[in-house]
Amino acid sequence: MKLYLAGPMTGLPDFNYPAFAATAAKLRAAGFTVVSPTDNGLPKDAPWPKHMRADIPMLLGCDGVALMDGWEDSKGAQLENHIARSCGIWSMPVGVWLGVMTDTRTEMAAPTAYELLWARRCAVLHKFYVTFRYHRRRQRFFDLLDKGTKSATVLLGASLMGEALKQHLPLVASGIAGLGLLALVFGYGERKQAHKELAELAMQLVGKIEEMPFGSVDDVIAGQWEGELARLNAKEPPALKTLVILCEVEAATASGHPLHIKHPGWHKRVLADFLS
Repeated sequence: MKLYLAGPMTGLPDFNYPAFAATAAKLRAAGFTVVSPTDNGLPKDAPWPKHMRADIPMLLGCDGVALMDGWEDSKGAQLENHIARSCGIWSMPVGVWLGVMTDTRTEMAAPTAYELLWARRCAVLHKFYVTFRYHRRRQRFFDLLDKGTKSATVLLGASLMGEALKQHLPLVASGIAGLGLLALVFGYGERKQAHKELAELAMQLVGKIEEMPFGSVDDVIAGQWEGELARLNAKEPPALKTLVILCEVEAATASGHPLHIKHPGWHKRVLADFLS
């Protein structure tokens, strides 16, 4: 089966060619024939329209499109995904394609419609579970900041009643004002509530999918689920990438596949709630 590889390039180091090469190697090791836009014959820094005019015919000659991580943030990959679906070409994340091809196959036949629908269902469910975990973690983080700021403000205010700190009144007052300003500028309470609502919405959509008998699922329903995911993504604030990876690790571990996602280093995990 021939797959076209779609993913982000513009703005990334070396136009993300190393990631394309590594992903293509994984898919080829699983038995797929891979067509990569890195092999379109153009210089890496050629104008974007020229790349797209060269890449789209390559895509149309394939049986499916494998979407790399970050494809949602790439104008070109979004266009390729849209073209593929409009032309009846299956377009799914790389991990889903790798999961479709099992060790029991004796030859690399195209996956059945049942397998592809099941793979799409699993992919959407995984994304919803990751989204739920992400926003629950952000909710707890901002809840902790909100409570910590309020507690510190109360303690500083109460300390003014002590004789020992009265001589430091300007410093204590500045501390109270600073904490109040942080809470006002960063809106801990509002952010906590926003993440709470997004987490609840993600889990409601999980329930909607889980309660649907799979025998009733068709391409239209799978498309509706993917549309719900896209609409949810549109409501989300910019995500912290390391925290997203940690949530993907948690979701993969919960589903019995702890090695499917590469774990970030300890230093990135420590700063996951602060830096992308």
